[in-house]
Amino acid sequence: MQIHIFEHNRKPVYSFTLKNNKGMWVVVTNYGCKIISVNVPDKHGMFTDVVLGYDTVEEYISGNRYFGAIIGRCTNRIEQGLLNIDDKTYSLTCNDGDNHLHGGLIGFDSVVWNVYSYSDNEIVFSYMSTDGEEGYPGNLKVNVTYKLTDNNSIHIDYSATTDKSTAINLTNHTFFNLNGVNRVGFNDITNHSLIVSANRYTVNNKYTIPTGDIVCVEGTILDMRNETELLEVIKQTGGLDHNYIIDDLSDKSKSVTSLYSKDSGIRMNVYSTKPCVQIYSGNFLDGSDIGKAGISYDRYSGICIETQGYPDGNRLNTFCDNTLRCGELYEHKTVFEFTIE
Repeated sequence: MQIHIFEHNRKPVYSFTLKNNKGMWVVVTNYGCKIISVNVPDKHGMFTDVVLGYDTVEEYISGNRYFGAIIGRCTNRIEQGLLNIDDKTYSLTCNDGDNHLHGGLIGFDSVVWNVYSYSDNEIVFSYMSTDGEEGYPGNLKVNVTYKLTDNNSIHIDYSATTDKSTAINLTNHTFFNLNGVNRVGFNDITNHSLIVSANRYTVNNKYTIPTGDIVCVEGTILDMRNETELLEVIKQTGGLDHNYIIDDLSDKSKSVTSLYSKDSGIRMNVYSTKPCVQIYSGNFLDGSDIGKAGISYDRYSGICIETQGYPDGNRLNTFCDNTLRCGELYEHKTVFEFTIE
């Protein structure tokens, strides 16, 4: 179902509902290419919405800009907004103190995307990011496909081409809460457990900028290679905002992360083709966002699992950079698979 809601910057904004034959449904919008709701069955067979957001699409414009959004051109922070490509430095918009964050002042999360195609269980959005937008070089054409399959999985396929060497590192910034966000007695995600298939992570400085150092998780609170309750991890770290390096992407049957709520019995397995995943436990949510059903989103109300390339990779020789050149194709696939235990 497609619903025309309003105009933003003289462009029509729509919401779309994707359905499968198991009764699951997902609502998305072309404003910011956002996931608005994900409705899956719990252990009692009741459908529940498992993503943070708002009751109306209009609220996404004035509310938390990253709820459910596609982030681009580059996710995460770029130190001092300085982007290095082929021995040339570009100055990006700085919107996080002295640093560039999540694509700048008007990133992919804050623009109206075109609707390329739409069916009952699949939609393709497209966006042309023009040369110089937020300081990035090159005209970048981006496609994002959301597909809902009959095994209760959301597939996100990203692709992009450019006419000039640029940087690209796309992700989805949905906040998940598998307890259900539309229930009486809303609980945060500290009662969730998490598996992260990574024995290394990238070290950040106090501004959450990678230092270039990569360390092992073994023997630390950040070791979540086995099922780990988030409560103790959050207590000891003050909240997760860490980029993990996935151990092995060659085994396509192995999830890079697995999130579980014992309250709902819902498990979400995440698969990816990119080498990293940022785990963010909603540390900066402060109660000012009033979301679905009038719920106030406080710290740890949701968790983001952001599959990505290396953050700030063009600056650090330690990492593979995120350069896309003319004639090349950027591709990235993420799958969120929902099961019951």
